[in-house]
Amino acid sequence: MNQYWEEERYIAALADSIAAHWQQHGRKYLVFSFHSIPKRYFLAGDPYHCFCRATARRVAERLGLETGEWSVGFQSRFGARSG
Repeated sequence: MNQYWEEERYIAALADSIAAHWQQHGRKYLVFSFHSIPKRYFLAGDPYHCFCRATARRVAERLGLETGEWSVGFQSRFGARSG
């Protein structure tokens, strides 16, 4: 079974959406933002972080972006925790 980041239709859909936005609003620096996971998950071998980076790299390649025209960020919970 393929992973989502390996699916050409998924990558194409993301890239096409970005390209359409740029066509309407102008091309800007692109930040790929993903939800973060606890570091211990990553250290235990959870592949999510790598899948996110692979997704961003493939979309950037499809868009013809060069190094310095895009980056990847991970966001975590913001604000007071409940409970």
